[in-house]
Amino acid sequence: RQSLFIIDCHSGEVIVRKELPLNVQVNSTPLVTDKLIVFGTQTDGLVALDRETFEVRWKARTSPALVYTAPYSRHPAATVETSPYSSENDYFGASDGIIYGIDKESGQTTWKHKTGAPLFSTLSTNGNMIFATDFGGNVYAFKCNE
Repeated sequence: RQSLFIIDCHSGEVIVRKELPLNVQVNSTPLVTDKLIVFGTQTDGLVALDRETFEVRWKARTSPALVYTAPYSRHPAATVETSPYSSENDYFGASDGIIYGIDKESGQTTWKHKTGAPLFSTLSTNGNMIFATDFGGNVYAFKCNE
């Protein structure tokens, strides 16, 4: 099973091990906020865990992946290899070729843009724009009105 670990950085001792009802065989780096731990998964899109209880708070589901990158994955994998970016909303790209904006409290999709090619790199920002690249070699810039 896949697990969340809290490890003492000095001793290496496992303080908490929480089994997850998710497959997290992806390269997504977690986004840690004051309330949530948000990360990509192999089959459930983007997921947020409550930072205190480690229970699933929400799932932002994606469409089936255009390319299967996670080990032993196949249809209907909904892989998110990228790490979420947070501002007023959370933003991420997915293997389904869509860039998503989601409400960080509920996980509901508030905005999306279809690129047509998988997204494997994390979005970046300069403060008022969000930048993304897709596997087809395209670069996107979106002006944020937040």
